[in-house]
Order: sequence, then C-alpha cells, then structure tokens
Amino acid sequence: GAGYDSIDVEAATERGMMVCNTPTYCTDEVADHAIALLMACLRHVPRLDRGLRRGDHTMTIIDHTRRLAGSTLGIIGFGRIGKRVAQRMRGWDLRIIAWDPYVRPEQARAAGAELMSLDEVLSAADFVSIHCPLTAETHHLIGRRELALLKPSAILVNDARGPVVDEAALIDALREGRLWAAGLDVFETEPLPAESPLLSLENVVLTPHAAAYSPESRADVYALICEIGIDVAQGRVPRFVVNPEVLG
Repeated sequence: GAGYDSIDVEAATERGMMVCNTPTYCTDEVADHAIALLMACLRHVPRLDRGLRRGDHTMTIIDHTRRLAGSTLGIIGFGRIGKRVAQRMRGWDLRIIAWDPYVRPEQARAAGAELMSLDEVLSAADFVSIHCPLTAETHHLIGRRELALLKPSAILVNDARGPVVDEAALIDALREGRLWAAGLDVFETEPLPAESPLLSLENVVLTPHAAAYSPESRADVYALICEIGIDVAQGRVPRFVVNPEVLG
C-alpha cells in the first residue's frame, strides 16, 4: 500500500534490502473519503439517518451546523492526497491552508493552498484534514497541546494513520466540547475495539479503515505491485523506493 509503517525500514536498510510502496494507487479514493467524512460531520448525516430510521422526523440538530462556503480548511500533510483534497475543495469557496515541512511555499500555492506552520494551521482552520504518513516524526503529531489550538467549533478528519493523533486526547476533547466533531477512518488500534469510547460519541463519524478501497484502486495496487516485481526481477530500480540509500 501507500503506507509503510508496518515495515522496519531501518532494519531492511541495514541489510541492503529495498523497501517499495505504491503511493499512487488510492489518491482519489482517500481524498474523496476525507471529504465525505467532513461533510457527514458538518451536516450530521449519520445522526439524521439514524433518527429518521427510529421515526424521529425532527431536525433540531441541523441548527448546530454551519455554511461550508467562507470557512477555512487546514490540510496536514500536503503530498499527493493532501493536494488532491485541495483540488477537490477549491470549488467550495473555501480558504485552504496547509502544513508540510517537505513542501515549498510556491508548490503549495500552485496547488491552491497557503503554506503555514502547524500551529498556525490548527489555530486558523475551521476544518482540519490529516494526510501525512505515520513516521517517528508524525507519531502523535496531533496531541493535547495541538488539539487545544483548535477552535471549539472545528472538525477534525483523519483517514491517514490512527497514531498520527493521540486518540485518548482526542476523545477527551470531543467529550468536553473542546472539539465539535471528528470523522475517523483510522485508529490507534485496529480493528477498533468494541469497548472504544469513540463508539459511544455522537459527534464522531466512524468508518473501518475503508478510505482506500474501490474496485479501481484494487486493480491499480495489484498492477503497481506487479510492475515493481518485474522491475526487480529484470534488474531495474522500481519507481517507488522508500529507502533509496540502499541503491548504492
């Protein structure tokens, strides 16, 4: 897949082994899923659906939504997927800001976003969507201090990797009203344990690490895996090598 956090890359590098991934296979799906989670939170789609199925036709909960246009979207991690989210959302009349230490300001501007520091993005955004890989650098990137920077009216979306967010701190913020809502496709422990407090919170929309999936993305990932295997078998360097230092 796109992520490689389940592989000990350092150990592979020490043994001269290439680690390859397939970072292009689900860009559209993950970007679309992040937007779907955001809209589900903003418009209370799951809660309204559950209420209607119970025979509750009242819509008082919708009083607690707001207009998307004119808001600010913050994107954490401005790689392929983050850029695709920005591209998708440009037509919604949003201000788009982003944090990524590996992206230059002119690259962000070309993709329709203003590059800022992490603290600036968290403080200014009405909605935050996470799209960075899980590394030692990004583990618990969004912790108690960072969550405290968010507006109480903010929505946090994560369909990247669960441990990028301190889940216990997130649960506390949601319970205490310091964060309005969260849309989550990934968790610190997967599958999500049956006793997780997230399952009892009404201001959370949950999906089971499903963002990357579609028949098209499945075909794409298999094709890329075969391409990498063929390259290696024929003595070529594959397109996507995570640890290029082994090539010497």
